[in-house]
Amino acid sequence: MDGAVLSRFPIGVLDVPPGLEPRWPTFGIKLGAAPGPVSEVHDTKTMSWAVLNTMTGFYDRMHIDDAAAAARTIVIDTGTVRATDFDLDRDTQDLLFRQGRQAAMKFLDGASGQPAWDWETYKRTHRNSSSPAANAAKPARDALRSVRRRLHRRAQHVYRTPTGPVIGFFNLLDGIAALANSHIFIGNAHYVVGDLRAWGWVMTIFGAVQLLAALGVWAGNQLARWFAVAVVGLNAIGQMFFIPAYPFWSLMIIAVDIVALWGLYAYGSRENLGAA
Repeated sequence: MDGAVLSRFPIGVLDVPPGLEPRWPTFGIKLGAAPGPVSEVHDTKTMSWAVLNTMTGFYDRMHIDDAAAAARTIVIDTGTVRATDFDLDRDTQDLLFRQGRQAAMKFLDGASGQPAWDWETYKRTHRNSSSPAANAAKPARDALRSVRRRLHRRAQHVYRTPTGPVIGFFNLLDGIAALANSHIFIGNAHYVVGDLRAWGWVMTIFGAVQLLAALGVWAGNQLARWFAVAVVGLNAIGQMFFIPAYPFWSLMIIAVDIVALWGLYAYGSRENLGAA
C-alpha cells in the first residue's frame, strides 16, 4: 500500500470499524531494513541527521509502532536498495525476491523464537475490546489520534494563515520590480520564453489572483480552494521559468508554493476547515 501524502503505511484504512469482527486479515509489507537502535547524537552533523530522519519518518513510525500494525506487518530487509532504485541488475532482483520470500515464510510459518502467525490469535489479541492487549494499547491509540488531530489542525491552516496572502504579495512585488526593470535581477538573463518585462506581467497577475484566492479560502469556499490549488501550482511552474532572473527568490517561492499545495490538497476540505 502507498498512502502518498498522508502516510506511506496506512494499513489501518482497510480495517472494519471498532466492535465489528473482521472477516479476513490485512497484511502490510514494509520494505527496508528492520528498525534498529536509536541513533546517538554527538555533534552538529549527527544532530542534523537525526532531525532529518525524524522529520521524514516520524509520522510513519507512529503507524508502524502500533502493536496491531506490527503484528501483521512483514518487514523485508532490502539492504542498501532504495525504493527509487529502478535499474537493478538480475542478481539484485533475485536477492530481493529471496529476501521477500524468506521474510514471508518466517512471518507466516514461524521460526526459532517466533511462533507462526495465527488469525484467531490476532483477533483475540488486537481486535477484542476486552482483551488485556487491547486495553493496554488504548492509551497509545488515543494519544496517536490526538497527535494526528493536532497535525491536521496545523496543516489545514497553511493557506488560511498569512502563507497565501504573503505568496501573492511577494509575487506582486516581484512582478512590479520586473516591470520597472529593477537592478535586483540578473542582467542579460536568458529566458526559455519571453523577457523580463513579460514575466513581470505574469508575476503581477499571479500575485493579484493569489490574493483573491486567499480571500476565498479564508471564507471557506471550496471552489476558491481548488482555484487556489490551480493558481499556486501554475505559479510554481511559472517561477521555474523565472529562475534566470533571480534564482534564489524563485526557488524560495517554489518551496513555499509546495507547502501551500500540500496544505490545500491534504487538509483543505470543508470538513477539516469546519473542524478548525
